[in-house]
Amino acid sequence: MDENHIRFVIADVSGKGVPAALFMAVAQTLLRSIATRGTGPAESLVYLNRLLCGYHIPGMFVSVVYGTLNPSTGEICYANGGHQPPYVGNQSGGQPRLLEGGGGTVLGILDDVEYSEDTTVLAPGEFMYLYTDGITEAFNVDRVQFF
Repeated sequence: MDENHIRFVIADVSGKGVPAALFMAVAQTLLRSIATRGTGPAESLVYLNRLLCGYHIPGMFVSVVYGTLNPSTGEICYANGGHQPPYVGNQSGGQPRLLEGGGGTVLGILDDVEYSEDTTVLAPGEFMYLYTDGITEAFNVDRVQFF
């Protein structure tokens, strides 16, 4: 992004196969283009959502967490478009904390959705982790869901 910030994103598309892969490729390309405008995470998701709605592919949508990290301060600014919320963990192995802010709905369904953004600061030894529903829908060897 610049010498003081790193952008990050995780996304998941509805469906499977070639149509889903193509829709995700479009979403990824559009977000890369939008990111060069220098807008914040929430404003970027508003714009991306409007563009994806223009394709009007029934049943196709994208969930996403998009944000920026300032590595020197640990500040994270993020927006969530219907994706599983991120967690902040720490190297000491304590209980992770859920980042619930920055909410909004999935992208590509309704073109007039507003997104909010939130900030948090990572303390030394903390890290943020993002995941898709592949984790929440996974089972252990005893057939018990992980989440």
